[in-house]
Amino acid sequence: MLAFAVIFIWTFCFIFVIALLIRRQVLRKQLAEKYKFLRPPTILAFFHPYCNSGGGGERVLWTGINCLLRTYPSLLIFIYTNDPSCLDSPNRVFRRVRETFDISIGDTKRVNFVRLRSEPLLRASLYSFLTLAGQAFGSIVATFECLVRLPPDFYIDSTGFSFTIPLFSWFIGARCGAYIHFPTISADMVNRVVQHSTATSYNNSSRIRTSQFLTTLKQLYYIFFMGIYGWTGSSVNCHAVAVNSTWTRRHIESLFGSRPLLLYPPCPCLVNGIDVSEKRKPWIISIGQFRPEKNHLVSHVLLLYCFTSYGSSTLW
Repeated sequence: MLAFAVIFIWTFCFIFVIALLIRRQVLRKQLAEKYKFLRPPTILAFFHPYCNSGGGGERVLWTGINCLLRTYPSLLIFIYTNDPSCLDSPNRVFRRVRETFDISIGDTKRVNFVRLRSEPLLRASLYSFLTLAGQAFGSIVATFECLVRLPPDFYIDSTGFSFTIPLFSWFIGARCGAYIHFPTISADMVNRVVQHSTATSYNNSSRIRTSQFLTTLKQLYYIFFMGIYGWTGSSVNCHAVAVNSTWTRRHIESLFGSRPLLLYPPCPCLVNGIDVSEKRKPWIISIGQFRPEKNHLVSHVLLLYCFTSYGSSTLW
């Protein structure tokens, strides 16, 4: 019975892979006719379900897309998303990108959106516990939908769902890459659990902190998840990895076992309207999103340290 089940699974996977490869070839020919290319185009897909959110990750995405369109004239870009605006009114999305980021997408006809109905499975709010594992499982389910809807030649994960990468790499032989803003899990997270830290209580509840048994279970869960996460982004699956900071690079190096490219995110500064000769006021402005993981308490502690160590008169 077990042998029959194994044979059935292998046969199903083989047929599924062949069907995907055939579909990609047919899709290339159809796209070549649609865009009037002399030869089949190269298909690049981004996994960025929330590409219309208007955050820092989206600035990186659209800056990269704009650069790729200018550099490779025969490249077609597809974005997996379930955003209604992207699917129903793409021009409105491109207009918002221009208004929000001051990025004018050159050839918008070569940027397409692919419906991702399984996107709700990616939301952290769906998993009250084992959130990392739940989102990883949800991303795997979403990957199968992505493969069926559009099997690409190149694939880039730009939202941190690295569990999608092995399926694109192994099933259809796509060349895979990732731009990582923040590691999904790190040794710091494991250490905070072991040390019963209260600094980040949003993902380490008091119930776990006060129980040695639950703490040990969570530590083992994190270590196991960290091992699989490291494999998904390793050179076996991912051919190119870029990170946004030296902090992220240090963690990704230890997790993926490779040296990623340090590619700082675009940070345009409009300085023409600033009068640098004007006397500045003794103000400190802290800008950041109000999300638990941003941990704004750290900046308050830093200010308190500066005031108590040096005194306000010294600082100003």
